[in-house]
Amino acid sequence: MALRRWKETVRPMEPRFPWRPSSPARIQLATDMVAANLMGFEPDEISTFTWAHKAGLQPHRLEEIETRGEPLDRVRREFVRPVLVPWNPADAPLLR
Repeated sequence: MALRRWKETVRPMEPRFPWRPSSPARIQLATDMVAANLMGFEPDEISTFTWAHKAGLQPHRLEEIETRGEPLDRVRREFVRPVLVPWNPADAPLLR
């Protein structure tokens, strides 16, 4: 029930694009973008959003997403940024 309510409150606005990607993909991208924003991340900080936009998925900006309820600024919380360490499997020790 809670998932259904969440899906009903976060919807991408109508795309202005020659072809329309599937609706579930657009809703999922919009949901992820709003969730990342609520955690204090900007959409261009998340590489999967960049890949989705290059593949033609929309929305591209948070302004294109219609949200209902509390304003996002009132419920946003800052999350700790992860420390990303590049890892190359070729450099890893062999497990025996």
